[in-house]
Amino acid sequence: MNDQEIKRLIDLEKTYSGGGIKWKTQRKSKRCDCIFYSSDVGGYFVLYARQNEIDLDNFSCGLKLVTSGKDDITLLRCNGSGHTHTNTLERESIDYECHIHIATERYAYSGYKIDHFATKTNDYNDLKGAITCLISMSNIKGLTAGEFITQEGFSFD
Repeated sequence: MNDQEIKRLIDLEKTYSGGGIKWKTQRKSKRCDCIFYSSDVGGYFVLYARQNEIDLDNFSCGLKLVTSGKDDITLLRCNGSGHTHTNTLERESIDYECHIHIATERYAYSGYKIDHFATKTNDYNDLKGAITCLISMSNIKGLTAGEFITQEGFSFD
């Protein structure tokens, strides 16, 4: 997948039609997936979120593309400051700061995960902010971060 196709998929309008948001606790973290269908992709998108219950800086939310018979492709991922990330090809580290991963053709063809590259950000500092950022970056309509994180009695405020 090339960078133009990645950008097209990220920019494609995705509309939430309601229902289907269920948080669950699994191995000391809260997890949730929300599905968005689109006739333009031959599959569907998943907005996912993970929040460690012990270390609140250890969170991740992302947008992945799921297509029949192929591996899921994470297009965007907003991570918390709970760990260090290294952009291997650039030999640069992001030390315990929030960062945004984006899929790149360069990393995919270098043998790394397609979404390995990341840049640090000040656009958010918690899961709710990361989800807000991801919804905006992913062109998701009809869903707010508040609606997403308060389902099933969970709240991260």
